[in-house]
Amino acid sequence: MALCRMARVRLRALSAVGAAVVAVTLVVFLAPGCKRPGAAPGAAKGGEEEKAVPVETARAVRDTVKRTIEVTGTIQAEDDVNVASVTTARIEWMIGKEGTRVSAGQPVVRLDSKDTRANLAQAQAQLKAAEARLVQAKKTVGLTDATAGSGVEQAQQAVETARARLQQAELNQSLIEKQTNEAIAQAQTALVVAQASARQAEEAIPQTTEATEASIAQAEAAIGAAEAQLADLKRGARSQQRRQAEEAVNQAQLNVDNAQRELGRLKKLKEAGAVSQSTVDAAQLSYDVASSQLASAKQALSLTEEGPTAEQIQAAAQNVAAAKSARDALLANRRLYTQRQEDLNKARQAVAQAESAVRVAEANRTQVDSAAREVLAARAALATAESGLRLSEASRVRVNISEDDVSAAQASVDAARAAVSMLEVELSKRTITSPVSGVVAQRMADPGEVANFGQALVRIVTSQILKFEATVSELEIGQVIPGMPVEVTVDGVPGRTFEGKVLTLHPAGDAQSRNFVVEVSVPRDDKIKPGMFASGLVPVEVAENAVAIPKDALVEVKDGYKVFVVEADVAKERKVVLGLQNRNRVVVLQGVNAGDEVVVSGQASLSDGTPIKRADLSASSSPAAPGEATPSAEAPGGAAEAASAGGPGAPKAKEEGR
Repeated sequence: MALCRMARVRLRALSAVGAAVVAVTLVVFLAPGCKRPGAAPGAAKGGEEEKAVPVETARAVRDTVKRTIEVTGTIQAEDDVNVASVTTARIEWMIGKEGTRVSAGQPVVRLDSKDTRANLAQAQAQLKAAEARLVQAKKTVGLTDATAGSGVEQAQQAVETARARLQQAELNQSLIEKQTNEAIAQAQTALVVAQASARQAEEAIPQTTEATEASIAQAEAAIGAAEAQLADLKRGARSQQRRQAEEAVNQAQLNVDNAQRELGRLKKLKEAGAVSQSTVDAAQLSYDVASSQLASAKQALSLTEEGPTAEQIQAAAQNVAAAKSARDALLANRRLYTQRQEDLNKARQAVAQAESAVRVAEANRTQVDSAAREVLAARAALATAESGLRLSEASRVRVNISEDDVSAAQASVDAARAAVSMLEVELSKRTITSPVSGVVAQRMADPGEVANFGQALVRIVTSQILKFEATVSELEIGQVIPGMPVEVTVDGVPGRTFEGKVLTLHPAGDAQSRNFVVEVSVPRDDKIKPGMFASGLVPVEVAENAVAIPKDALVEVKDGYKVFVVEADVAKERKVVLGLQNRNRVVVLQGVNAGDEVVVSGQASLSDGTPIKRADLSASSSPAAPGEATPSAEAPGGAAEAASAGGPGAPKAKEEGR
């Protein structure tokens, strides 16, 4: 330092003429040990900070990481019942509007019963009269012929009543049988229509998935061949390339011959009705692709033999475009197949519903049998009444009532009781009750209308248990077990999550899609309605109390993955062993501890020991401040963007959790 002060004194003493030369010499001499007056003490330190790499960081934390399977479906009620009328009568009263809660056994519809009640009262009065006659017949012996005449009149009245009952029963049987037959015919017609739609959907499917994928793979190979041909033209031909081009022409010619034979065979089968037009179209497309490949191979051979020209190079480029166009057509065909497959599934569901409707209509034949039994009972009652009449008429010629008269009176009592029982059953049909506890979902009629036999009047869905059916692929169904919890979200109830569970797994999957049906329960909530769309997450693998970091922190290396851990504003490289992962996070089994600060963006510019500074790289597209480097400048070619996304080799495990 003393030497520095002496130099400054000598420098001021020099003349103006020699000052410049001496100053240059002293600056060189003093540079390693002298500081320029007025220099900032932290200048060197500030220079290091400017070299620090801007990064974004996050903390490793202990948490529960889940891998889940997502399922979706439409909310349904466990029971969905249509309450129908079991007789024909005018509707007198109905339960309240949609949304009204009902209990099992609670009346929901009352039909007009005035005529039935009047007939029942009359039958009860006749029963009492018959019972009184029976008591009198047993107690009184030796009645006059006049009394017997009174018995004849009563027996005649009983016969007329029995005949009226028989006529009513026969009329009711005819009406019920007609309505049942019409319902069965309508259901069978709907089934035929649904089956025709299903057949049409099957014929509309262009080809199988395997054939489509094979054609796509073949088209991709054609693209590769065309691109290789274009590259070879640009490089010039070699002897090996000539031989390869000749072999390619031979192979392409063989493919064309095979495709042509297959197309001809399928056309003949189509004329015979053995295959659909979509299968012939698929074969035609395969033949067109093979022809395009042959043309490309011949052009490649010609280019190889003659040497590339501008026109040949242009033709090769057109071949590449044609191959890609053929590939795109196949991809469109695959999308068409997927759409047609969905149409087929819907058509099959319609067939199943129509078959169910036929079974329900057939089941209603029991009402016809019940009506027939009522006719038989009415005929038996008429025969009994007529027998009583004959006995009463025979009693006129006798002075005293015999034991036969008592039997006839007993028969009249039995007939009257049967009539009362029949009318009581008919009266009970006039009050229709709910078979389940639930909510009125739909009223299909209104008071004042006439309800026909078998007509649906009220639709009731259960109010306590909701569910939805979802499809799970054959690759994942083995991981789903009944009783598993499900985090359910409903589109119609945003912002809320409901705790459901897996109810059952259908034992067989769909042979076409290879999917299996899973039923998921949904807890009852007033805001959740049948018909809403729901989705759920089924946790199939859980890592609890595990060290987790963002997946963006991973950097792929030759033998695995590494991360950069920040220690005293310096990046330290660490190899890591990974565990369970989902879309956003990954469990670290070795290499990172809970609480460590890891770099999640900007790793492309880091190495072990690189100084870092924390920054918000999400705004990297905005102009950088003077003196600061942008992430793209530090990571040429978009390396910083690759690092922020987890590196080109970051784990791409399927996300099945949130």
